[in-house]
Amino acid sequence: MAIAGMIVLAVGGAGMFLFMPMGPGERAVGRVDGISLVESDVGTRLKARVTVGTTRGLVSIPAGAMCAAGDRIDLVKRKTRLNVRYTLGIGGCTRPGRQ
Repeated sequence: MAIAGMIVLAVGGAGMFLFMPMGPGERAVGRVDGISLVESDVGTRLKARVTVGTTRGLVSIPAGAMCAAGDRIDLVKRKTRLNVRYTLGIGGCTRPGRQ
């Protein structure tokens, strides 16, 4: 039992090491391609499918967010040891042509 616990801790620690942000985030701007509901063990979450340059991904958004396909979305870009991770920025979503 103790060995299994140590293995779980080692795998979890390695995951945190690989996916933890390295340094401060920087502002990025993307485009919302669509909105999806994603099911997980902790419930259903609202995700925006976004494009930033040539990169596509999912960004968690709050239930009250007024985001729609075609909107501009403010993001925070954070580098990790394996990839880049985006989160919703302070500006949220805005319609094209509106500030």
